[in-house]
Amino acid sequence: MIPENFIRLKKYSFKDIYIIENRACWTSYKDQCSISDDLVLTIDLGLKKDLERHGYHVTYLDHLVDQNILDKANFEIMEFLGGWYKDRLGKNLLEYNGYDIGASMLLNILNKVTYYSHFFYNIIGIKSLKYSKLYVSVVDEVIESVLNDLSLEIVKTESQNTSDQTVYSFPISRWMNEKLNRTTLKERLKDFAVSCLDRFNDLADRFKFRYEKVIYIQTHHPTKRIIEHFDRDKGVKVLVSNYSRLKNVLRERRVTINNKLNVKKDTAILLQRYKSGSRYELKFEEYQISDFLYRLIDPLVEEQLSLALSKIKCIDFFFSKQPISLMVPITHLWMENKLIINYCQKNSIPVFTIINGLLNLSFWNDAKGGDFVNSYSTSIKEDYFENAPNAIPLGDPRMDDYFDITPKNINRENPVIIIGAAGFDLLDLNSYLSFEFDFLYDILSVLKSLKDSNKFKLILKVRPNGYKHLYNEMISEYFPELELEVIQDLSFEQVISKADLYITFYSQTVFEASCIGSPVIYYKKDTQTVDRPFDGASELVTAFDTKTLKEKILAFYNSEPIFDLFLNKKVMEKYIGPLDGKNTARNIDFINSLISNERIK
Repeated sequence: MIPENFIRLKKYSFKDIYIIENRACWTSYKDQCSISDDLVLTIDLGLKKDLERHGYHVTYLDHLVDQNILDKANFEIMEFLGGWYKDRLGKNLLEYNGYDIGASMLLNILNKVTYYSHFFYNIIGIKSLKYSKLYVSVVDEVIESVLNDLSLEIVKTESQNTSDQTVYSFPISRWMNEKLNRTTLKERLKDFAVSCLDRFNDLADRFKFRYEKVIYIQTHHPTKRIIEHFDRDKGVKVLVSNYSRLKNVLRERRVTINNKLNVKKDTAILLQRYKSGSRYELKFEEYQISDFLYRLIDPLVEEQLSLALSKIKCIDFFFSKQPISLMVPITHLWMENKLIINYCQKNSIPVFTIINGLLNLSFWNDAKGGDFVNSYSTSIKEDYFENAPNAIPLGDPRMDDYFDITPKNINRENPVIIIGAAGFDLLDLNSYLSFEFDFLYDILSVLKSLKDSNKFKLILKVRPNGYKHLYNEMISEYFPELELEVIQDLSFEQVISKADLYITFYSQTVFEASCIGSPVIYYKKDTQTVDRPFDGASELVTAFDTKTLKEKILAFYNSEPIFDLFLNKKVMEKYIGPLDGKNTARNIDFINSLISNERIK
């Protein structure tokens, strides 16, 4: 029996419960559901706000269970993701010639496992409630699957989809499909052109001398300047995951991969070993949740195994022709990336990871397995890496842009207030699909209440993985009286330069804003457990609800000194690392010490 304190609700007894995905699904039940006696569970901010205005009991389906329970479950899920391909004795069932194929598949299975878990660990909370009937009207097949796995008796109604009202919930499945599968004509043509370029470069290299040192560097924002530096070094050849710039395509090289080699025999042997091995077990309450998760994972293993083996053979062949001295990834995710890390580890080639932004979720394990890792700062070294000796705070190369900037003059009479959009966190069970819209709704509600007595100009900066049209529609529906510019395509540096006040969630952008002298408010709408400075006990000005958010905004207008501490570079350096303009140089020096064997014993 699941206890009542398992969930966030204060009321535990209802006549009936309704799981209604969005406003379109609500049409089937709007004349049946009791305002005073029933409970509605949804994932759509639009439906939640509509029902709240009429006095219904309504909350988010995927934000039902207590924070502490979900915090514990986060660690258990991540432990499962780190061992699902091992048997109960710890034997790796998908090991192949020193390559950890199971670990390389993490990104491919991550979405399905965490998305299912996201609903499982919340819907199970319904079992702590007293009710007569459970009515369900959803489109999402995962919700239906979880209801079935939990043996919850339901009364189901098919959604009529008669409403054209926008759903304010992050479309995670669409986003992951766009991220992992390059399907548009433009993307396919680009991939074809790059593949042709790879073959040309591979042929040209046969007539050139071998370079003294070869470094593989994963291409992304933290490594951009490092790649540029070594592109100019005639004694070093740079291998990249993706060409950094058009002008560098004849200088840089990618690992040539053929994803369609004949590996049927090895695939069959590995697949048989995987299927016949005992399974990693994960239990929650009386449920063997691992059985449900393997149902999602197994088809992906069959789909991805031959691809992984093809990549392995290509990696072995490529590096047999051109040995490398060092690998510099920014994450240990992505199949090809992880397999190259494996190659380096089994051949005693050092791996130096430069993390890709702040790592503030302690249950996550990315970047913890390399030989050396740039942790940016002492706080990340202490909190995330638990003071591991291989974590070295060398600073974020991107933060060199903010060295020696003259702090801007802050306009408190008619300030530009920039809101940094939040986002659903795929990894954290304490996040929820409507979070980014819930977050913005609160902020705009507060600003609307201040509108008559305070002047301001508003800008919303949408994250690269956000959907701008959803924000435009939400603002038009709920806040038509606010003039708000919505920006997505401009760089953050261009946008933040306009800010007199910056309001956001847990994001590295708080440091970029503070470095130019803009006061920052962290609105902790989330219920996630996040490391410093987003722990609610650090120097970062934090608002925990709309009341304190309003107080902090008024404190800005009144020039109160509460913002001064986080504008201090010495304070910021504890969390983001050095702000002396030498981060790129420090990372380059460290790489040079590795390829010259100074740090390798």
